Amino acid sequence: MTLAKKLIKAVALFLPFVLALVGFNLYADPANLFNKQYEQNVAQIMAQGKNATNLKNMDDRLLQQNYAVLAQTPTTLVLGPSRGMQLSRALTGQEQLYNAGVTGADLRDMVSFFKLYESLGKTPQNVIVVIEPWLTGEESLNTRAYTKGYEEFCAEIGQKPLKTQTDFFERYVQLFSFTYFQSSVAFLQSGGAAQRMPDATSDYYTKGDMRRADGSYCYNEAFREASQEKRDEEAQNCIIKTPAVIDSFVTSGKALELQFDAFVAYMQQKGVKVALMIPPINPIYYDYMVQNSRFENILATEQFYTATAEKYGLTVFGSYNPHALGLTTADFYDGLHCTDTALAKFYPQDLFKS
Repeated sequence: MTLAKKLIKAVALFLPFVLALVGFNLYADPANLFNKQYEQNVAQIMAQGKNATNLKNMDDRLLQQNYAVLAQTPTTLVLGPSRGMQLSRALTGQEQLYNAGVTGADLRDMVSFFKLYESLGKTPQNVIVVIEPWLTGEESLNTRAYTKGYEEFCAEIGQKPLKTQTDFFERYVQLFSFTYFQSSVAFLQSGGAAQRMPDATSDYYTKGDMRRADGSYCYNEAFREASQEKRDEEAQNCIIKTPAVIDSFVTSGKALELQFDAFVAYMQQKGVKVALMIPPINPIYYDYMVQNSRFENILATEQFYTATAEKYGLTVFGSYNPHALGLTTADFYDGLHCTDTALAKFYPQDLFKS
């Protein structure tokens, strides 16, 4: 038997196994990598004025794209990462606020979602931009970012867009992954398929993770009600293992600084009132960062944002420094995320009301 025939025979014997593996992973899909109906269902629940709870493995960027099509024009739009996703209508007192925050958002996400609402004829009157220390760090750009509107924006202002590789290839590799197969088996054995869809509720707090009708995020009960010891341990874990977005930050990139400046100017030219929110860091982790020179550049970015706010006459509230806001470790769930009650302590209730 020739070598070619041996290879063909080997492939023929192996191919059914590969096809079965791919088919099973695609059917079970425990991480919702391919089940795009999930995000559509969440968006429909929210558009109907209900809160979507018991969320699992959701692509929140896809959710926001789906919801924008269904949404009414928000008076105030929140753009930013998870540390701002607790800004809600109840907390702010703004009845037509919508929080379009997504996990790990960077500037490209923010620009893209603003441009999406604009393209749909739903430009908001006000925008709250939630700032992260690593927002202008080119090395910290998120591979999951939604960049369509950002690329269009850069073309309009004559600047080169900054991109990183997408997770498209990584997603489809999972179809051939035996590890994902094991997760698929466990998912089906646990009855996960029967819980594939989120639940609609009017409750403001629930046991599971929830996205409210106003876009704000409610953490699951176990996370919200963890003991102070557990919360402090989570903050200490940031010291033991630096979060990736902080660890990858080298210095604030001039290109991203120029694009952020241009984005603020662009929104103002459209008649939008803009405010900046700078979320605080847990005192345990913040004090450690202040005492270590490796974090000097990332903490210094606050000066850039406050200077930008002064340049354009923006309201800026919050600070990386929790002590400046009168916050303690009890005001944080972990090293980076403060509670909604803590956020209410420094949110300006008269924002956009003049």
